[in-house]
Amino acid sequence: MAGFFIIILVLGLGVVTYHILPKRATLFIRLMQSVKGSGKTAADDKLKCRAAASIEDKADSSPVLNVDILGAISAGKGSGRLIAQITFADVTDGSKNIKPVKDRYNKQKTSFTCDADLGRAPGGEFVLSRWTNIAGINTDSFIVAKKGVRKLRLNVSISAQSSNDKIASAAYDFDFEEVRAGYEDYLQNSHRAKTLAIALGFAVSAADGKIYNCQVRFIKQWAANSFELESASKRTKRKFQKSLEKTFQFFRDGGHLDIFRICSELADIAPVAERLSILGFCLEVVAATGEAVTAEIKLLNEIANLLQIDRQRFQRMMQKILPVTIHKNKNVESVLGLGDDMSREETNELLTKEYSKWNARVTNSDPEIRRQADLMLSLIAGAKNEYVTAGI
Repeated sequence: MAGFFIIILVLGLGVVTYHILPKRATLFIRLMQSVKGSGKTAADDKLKCRAAASIEDKADSSPVLNVDILGAISAGKGSGRLIAQITFADVTDGSKNIKPVKDRYNKQKTSFTCDADLGRAPGGEFVLSRWTNIAGINTDSFIVAKKGVRKLRLNVSISAQSSNDKIASAAYDFDFEEVRAGYEDYLQNSHRAKTLAIALGFAVSAADGKIYNCQVRFIKQWAANSFELESASKRTKRKFQKSLEKTFQFFRDGGHLDIFRICSELADIAPVAERLSILGFCLEVVAATGEAVTAEIKLLNEIANLLQIDRQRFQRMMQKILPVTIHKNKNVESVLGLGDDMSREETNELLTKEYSKWNARVTNSDPEIRRQADLMLSLIAGAKNEYVTAGI
């Protein structure tokens, strides 16, 4: 067990499954049967396990963590199926601070587990005399505590299926390098992302040189909900409110943020879903006043671009949260999502799609939607004349 450590490089994304490789159970039982009745097990024959990584030839495949076992198993009287339960623990910080290795895609499970059916075994004691592979686990299936090189403990427990009694177990420590964020990293990153989002919210509210009370109230309520202040201690609430007031004072006094730096950090630590949520929050800050001005729309477009949000996705969000009816200056490029880098053909394709979408809403039963549709169709017609048909 000692001295056998491996480094596993987790490269990219792959098929999100773990799997038991075929025919292992048959091989396992056959090898056990070949040494049946070998006599009393020596101390060195106790069950052992190990883990090693293999990478398939496919470019998009993730490493598979292969689990092997070796040694003696006492199946007891009679015959029955044997089940090997495989689990991992993160022991990087020592035995007093063991962290679970979690299932990446099943949040209901407290830890990652994998069961390998070893097949039916006759009763008695068996010695597996050479390393035998019992499972191949896709490394995308689980998530460790933190990014970087972690020390994991493989635990293999073998039980009789009929009684669920444990008849053998083994453990093995190995090094595992995780290049993606661990679940503790996600928690820390989420907290940081929310903090940066609040700063962006205030920056958007101050884009036109004014900060309205309705926007400040909205930002504070969003912050309280995001950080679950309702269940926090009085001391935590006071510190949080004091921090918000300082931020508000900074912008009210004419302070400016480095939007590029903040958005670059968000793009690095926050997944797309969280960045979309933050962008939606910024749009709602503008919507709180019931009027969207040019400076706000310009900053929102800059934020969306720096957060690496798809242009059309952003436009759909803006049209929903900031309908054209509340735009003080109806800038065609901003409202329709036209870019300087778009060709005449791309512009025509976009405008054609927008026309089809809004033309279907001119007969909507909601008068506000009809009004929005009429305004959008008018803008689309003007844009088509200026950007598509002009000069032809």
